[in-house]
Amino acid sequence: MDEVIKAINLTYKYPDGTVALKGINLEINRGERVALLGPNGAGKSTFLMHLNGTLRGEGELRINGLEPSKANLNKIRSSIGLVFQDPDDQLFLTTVFDDVSFGPINQGLSESEVIERVKGALEVVDMLWATNKPAHHLSFGQKKRVALATVLSMNPKVLILDEPTSNLDPRARRRLESLLTNLEHTMIVATHNLDFAWRVCDRSIILSSGKIVADGPTRETLGDEALLEANGLEIPMSAMLDSFKNQHSDIVR
Repeated sequence: MDEVIKAINLTYKYPDGTVALKGINLEINRGERVALLGPNGAGKSTFLMHLNGTLRGEGELRINGLEPSKANLNKIRSSIGLVFQDPDDQLFLTTVFDDVSFGPINQGLSESEVIERVKGALEVVDMLWATNKPAHHLSFGQKKRVALATVLSMNPKVLILDEPTSNLDPRARRRLESLLTNLEHTMIVATHNLDFAWRVCDRSIILSSGKIVADGPTRETLGDEALLEANGLEIPMSAMLDSFKNQHSDIVR
């Protein structure tokens, strides 16, 4: 597989002296769906901010083969789509169309290309019907999907989602899960929802105190109760249900 993100000994210290990343080494390949897990303060957000060039630490970081230098930032940011935890931080214009078209317009696309991008992105998230509506008239779950469309409209190679299920009701969460599992993008999902990670991501990375303490297939990593407990996490209900079914396959049909 093609390498999309590579970090070698990536370290970052905040101005107050707090070391948030302590020698991160990882590779993420094209098409992978990777869950970034860990308790608050583990370094997840700090790592994500390195991927779009907001922060720059020591060590080596390559994004689609590019170092996040000032000269490369525009190229990197056009290939990395970041969906914020709160959609209200991403939706700020008069209508849904305006919000979703903002990125393509700033990419210098023609009017016809912009319209095509907006229509395509809103169709993917099943929000084409809301094209001319103000975002603040939508439900929270609908806003989440429009926020995703604002990123998809720029044709990024990598999607980064920060707590995508936060504040969603069960129906909206299931709808978002279905949407994401049908996308072919490389994904990095920072989440506290381990059941969501179990169902959506094929690989899970656990951060603790700025270090990677586990990196492997989701079904193995999130099925390790001792590992999760040692890092302030709980085994997801999905893992327990799958384990029960496997142990009692004779009575579960």
